[in-house]
Amino acid sequence: MKSIANLESTLIGVAGEYYVAAELTMRGHIATITLRNSGGIDIIASNSDASKSVSIQVKKHSLTGYPLKRGRIKQVIDHTDNALIKSTKNS
Repeated sequence: MKSIANLESTLIGVAGEYYVAAELTMRGHIATITLRNSGGIDIIASNSDASKSVSIQVKKHSLTGYPLKRGRIKQVIDHTDNALIKSTKNS
């Protein structure tokens, strides 16, 4: 059985994954959260015509700063968004 601290950490991690998936969806991409034990892949995202996809691993261990506007998760979202947009423009 997990301790309260471990459970909270797990829930924070899951919240981070849903946050990233929601932000990518709001930017017009398709994002799906994987099942646990997926080899370090938390989210698979693609552009709207599915011509480009990326796998994402989200690391979030603290609720400080939610909703996240800065930091590593925003960088992951922006980087993924840019990669998917560029692939659409180059198609």
